[in-house]
This record gives sequence, structure tokens and C-alpha cells, in this order.
Amino acid sequence: MRSRECCRSSRTAGAKVTGLDFSPAMLARARRRVPNASFVEGDAASLPFDDKSFDAVVCNVGFGHLPEPDTVLAEISRVLRPGGVAAMTSWRELEHSASFQIVFGAVKAHGDPGLAPPAPDFHLFSKREAANNALAAAGFFDPQFTDIESAFQFNDPSGFADVFERATVRAAMLISSQTSAARDAIRRTMTQRVADEFGDENGGWRVPFPATMVTAHT
Repeated sequence: MRSRECCRSSRTAGAKVTGLDFSPAMLARARRRVPNASFVEGDAASLPFDDKSFDAVVCNVGFGHLPEPDTVLAEISRVLRPGGVAAMTSWRELEHSASFQIVFGAVKAHGDPGLAPPAPDFHLFSKREAANNALAAAGFFDPQFTDIESAFQFNDPSGFADVFERATVRAAMLISSQTSAARDAIRRTMTQRVADEFGDENGGWRVPFPATMVTAHT
């Protein structure tokens, strides 16, 4: 399994942007959306860039899908110039996330949570001790953590189930692995909980989905 990453090299007031992904389809989409950036097909665990070639590297909620997170952190450290900065995000853990509580509560009530695919730590950078250890081992110092109070906003409470069934990776795999009856019950339960508990003052539904960002230097 290959992995994905995004790198950015900045110069004075402007920035020279280089994005990397293993998927040609994702790269084609990115080139259409950001024609002034450069995009490279490659593996985050073996970045196709020279040592000390970037001022900053960012990865947005990507480490939960990387099979070799320690190797990727070492590669990010390698391609950063001295004094360079890395910024990574992870979704917050179940106990802090209403979204995850809704999803995994519904699966536990109506399906089999054991069908979740094996994967690396989805919350690496929201766990301070684990993040500090991983960053230090890769040569980073002075990590700074910021919890981010992000949320989903829906005009229809069923939109929440749509997101986790169609627009996620591991949660979608877990849900799709259930029986047809269980999938129907999981969807109904998620939708009902959003409808009952997360209405906002504008007539929509807002479901918290917090993240943590860590920045660290080489």
C-alpha cells in the first residue's frame, strides 16, 4: 500500500507549492483545481525529493491511512530544511468527537465493530504522548498542539450518514461490511440521533467533528 503526502516550498512573500499523491485520479483533480501548483505521483514513505528541499510540509488527516507513519515522519524530516516546519492533523478520539460517537455507537448497537479493517492509529496527533514520541524519534522538536473545533453542517440529518457511508475510508468499509439489515439500522440510528440532538438555530444540523493540529520544527 502506498501513501500520500503534500509538500510546500515557500520563497520570500510568495510560495512554490508541490503536492504529492499516489493516485493519478487525485492528481488529475488537483491539477484542474490548482493549475499553478506542481503535482507529483509518489509515495509518502519514500518521498521523491532531495534532502533539505522544502521549508514546510503539511499533511491534513492523512496519517490515519498511512501504513508506515514512522517512516513517513522520517521522510518529512529528511526533506525539510533546518528550521523548517511540519504541520499535521488528526481527528480527535472517540471520547471527544460527537461524530465518531454517533457512527461507532450505531455500529455497536446494530452491527459488528470487529469488522473494522486493521489500520494505523487514526488519532496519532491528537494523542499528545504518542505524537511527542513519534515526532522526537523522527528528529522534530518543540511540537505545538492546537485543538480545532470543526463540524459538519447539514440541511438534512441524513446527510451525516451519507458522509460516513460514501465519503470516508475506514468508516465506510466498516459500515459496508455489515449485513444489509444492519446497514439499514445503522443508517436509521445515525440519522435519528443527528435529527434529535444536533439541530441548530438556523433550521439545519451541526455535528461536531473536532481535530488536532500539531506543528513541529527540524
